[in-house]
Amino acid sequence: MKAYKQTFEIIDYARLFHKKLNDFYEQLHEKSEKQRVKMLLEYLSKHEKHREETLANYEKEASEKVMDTWFKYVPENISSECLEKMVIKPDMSVDEVVDSALLMNNCLIKLYKGLIEETKIDEVKEVFISLLKRIEKEERDLVRDATRLKDI
Repeated sequence: MKAYKQTFEIIDYARLFHKKLNDFYEQLHEKSEKQRVKMLLEYLSKHEKHREETLANYEKEASEKVMDTWFKYVPENISSECLEKMVIKPDMSVDEVVDSALLMNNCLIKLYKGLIEETKIDEVKEVFISLLKRIEKEERDLVRDATRLKDI
């Protein structure tokens, strides 16, 4: 745990995490040998790019009060820990890719839940609740869409 980070640093951290995931999915897409997996990786890559852009826009539009709020304890290097668990194999199945994507989502869910518990400021709490709800919805959509892809 690292002490004392501001909301803008955390949002930027999450944005960079999505950028790293986008890059990871693009690399895996290039190495993949299976058409369905390639389709899923393209879907995931676009999703991560959209998440990155959404957070970048939020950084520009959010109030100073929210962005300047301090957090006493924030987990350090969550993206590094999560990304180290990712394995790139050219022969990955759709299920293996989905499992990896869910693992990455769980890293962000853990971060956002911790931040929600940490803050006492309702406006800041709402930011992370919104991000948490969005990522949980996207997780359900991913599972649904991956199931459909397997049926193609």
